[in-house]
Amino acid sequence: MGFQNYIFIALSLILIGSLVVLAKQKTIKKVWLKRLINTVVIIAVVIMGLAVVLFPDLPSVKTTGVYAYTSCRLELTDESRIESYKNDGSSRKLSVLVYYPDTNALQNGDCPLIVFSHGGISYSASNISLYKELASHGYVVVSIDHTYHALFTKIDGKTTFIDSGYMKELNTEDSHTDIEKLYS
Repeated sequence: MGFQNYIFIALSLILIGSLVVLAKQKTIKKVWLKRLINTVVIIAVVIMGLAVVLFPDLPSVKTTGVYAYTSCRLELTDESRIESYKNDGSSRKLSVLVYYPDTNALQNGDCPLIVFSHGGISYSASNISLYKELASHGYVVVSIDHTYHALFTKIDGKTTFIDSGYMKELNTEDSHTDIEKLYS
């Protein structure tokens, strides 16, 4: 757990302790002020608790391979395809995350390639520990961000979020009855 999480936990305990002390001493006489303070403290404690749970600041998983690795993000444009999610005639753009061994084997073409394609509503960085592990064993991993199908994609310095029409399609799809559409 990260240092800031210990601070959040300590602050939460201090705030809760302060509430208990104020309640026992009956220092605050006005009911509206007491309710306001209680509400603010409860909201602060809940927010800090959520921060600790949702963002635990865990250390990176140690890789077991022999190779050091590095990564880069590439933005690719397919001039032969028109972006179907826009009406401006622009070309299809993709962002890809690449993890690869930092070695001469890459220059010799000796590294196998793995292409990772996230599922609907995910994004390219959803399995970074796996990419690092594979790169440490000599693989090149290319993870594609499917623009408008990914939760979010960064291209040309802008963040593009999932398309609402695509999201609606996912929510109405019945994979149990329409098997052919499921695989198309």
